Amino acid sequence: MAWTNNDLSSIGDGRNVYIRSPPNYNPVKDLTSTDLTCNIRNTPVPKVVNVQAGDRLTFECNGGADNVWVKLFQDGLTGTTWAVDELIAAHGQHTVVIPNIESGDYLLRAEIIALHEANVAYNQNPVQGAQLYPSCIECVLKVALA
Repeated sequence: MAWTNNDLSSIGDGRNVYIRSPPNYNPVKDLTSTDLTCNIRNTPVPKVVNVQAGDRLTFECNGGADNVWVKLFQDGLTGTTWAVDELIAAHGQHTVVIPNIESGDYLLRAEIIALHEANVAYNQNPVQGAQLYPSCIECVLKVALA
């Protein structure tokens, strides 16, 4: 699920509507796979979310044309607290502020990486390896006119 500006009713449950929803909650482990982009079901969806610069977009994680990626946020270990502990405390929700960038179509991608089996690479043992859980939301950014 995702929503804007702390209003769940603003865009609602968009699985397979504006969220490129994977068919299951299995991780992507093959670091050479195209599934790393947006997970297993990486196909366009029928609708987009309209956002403006400064909007807050919240991702909930449960169980462009030039191929340019812009990182909005990352987290890991802060002091003695892991990012996953903060995500659990927030009931799986994480919010990012939409930056003031050029208007256009964007693919917002959230990803969780679990490292508890990363001591062995997937290509050496397909039962183990880092576990990546990407998810994408299609949106249209409209810059507010001054």
